[in-house]
Amino acid sequence: MENGPCERPQLIEIAGTEKSWPCDLALLVLDFTGSESTLADKLGIEKDIRSNYKTAYGKYQTNVTNIFKAGDMRLGQSLIVWAISEGREAAR
Repeated sequence: MENGPCERPQLIEIAGTEKSWPCDLALLVLDFTGSESTLADKLGIEKDIRSNYKTAYGKYQTNVTNIFKAGDMRLGQSLIVWAISEGREAAR
């Protein structure tokens, strides 16, 4: 997986590399792969190069009226305390 410093990771299946392990439960840890784009695409919300929803610096309003973002959607992967703080600020 080769990506530049601000590019979203691309998960690419490689034929012939499949493996099977008998188990009852498998958990995949894929790291933070960016904000979900389905809703943004449907509503016309602009995204930045890292797939975070765009807002002006220090603001929480997206380009779509009455749609705000905070936490990981605005900053990318960060600590839960930042998400809580940003959620409160966006509500204000």
